[in-house]
Amino acid sequence: MKNSEKKIVEYLIKKEKPVKLNELIRDIDIDIKELKKVLKSLIKSGEVTKLRSNKYCVTENVNLLTGYIDGHPDGYAFFIPDDENLEDLF
Repeated sequence: MKNSEKKIVEYLIKKEKPVKLNELIRDIDIDIKELKKVLKSLIKSGEVTKLRSNKYCVTENVNLLTGYIDGHPDGYAFFIPDDENLEDLF
């Protein structure tokens, strides 16, 4: 993990809540262009999540499930979680 990635992840862990981009810009000493590039990379790797509210947080700190939807032609579907210890959701 690069130094800038480490700074961002440590900051988000310390905050313990989702933060807006302007907070990151204000509190982390990284060029804005570099910050956006690193955030994009962290999101792609799954380490950081961008919420609908345009806030960022460490993925493991959010109560989200990952998986896929298995649809049926009759109109119902199941959510199949990636975590095999969890049951499918109808």
